[in-house]
Amino acid sequence: MTDLKSAETTQPAHKSGHSLAVYSGEVHMGDCGAETAMTDIGGNALRVGDIVMIFTTRAHGDTGESVEHMPSYPTAVVQDEDGRWVMGIKQTCLEGDCGNWRVMRIKRYEDVVEGERWQEYGFNYRAALTRARGE
Repeated sequence: MTDLKSAETTQPAHKSGHSLAVYSGEVHMGDCGAETAMTDIGGNALRVGDIVMIFTTRAHGDTGESVEHMPSYPTAVVQDEDGRWVMGIKQTCLEGDCGNWRVMRIKRYEDVVEGERWQEYGFNYRAALTRARGE
């Protein structure tokens, strides 16, 4: 016999029919799927809830860009009253231009599952609630 609760929480958001939101601890950081002005290094449009890696670059003469710093952890595309941005580089990416920061999507928001937790990195996913921020 299948445990319906377990089966439901292992399906990606778009397949389970649930709207998911990304949270930083208990703070609502946006409903998954909201469009942003940002793209990753492959030209893919980023959406709230996407899981990404960030790194900085610096041009080296005629050789083009080289990676200067690559964090060893993922982060998420989120939003607040200031706009939509990448956790960890908010001030740089508010207008969609991330300066020397580069963003690489590693998991689409559609593939996260309800209850998915990245506790050590500060974000998690659960059902989107109306008025989640207490508005």
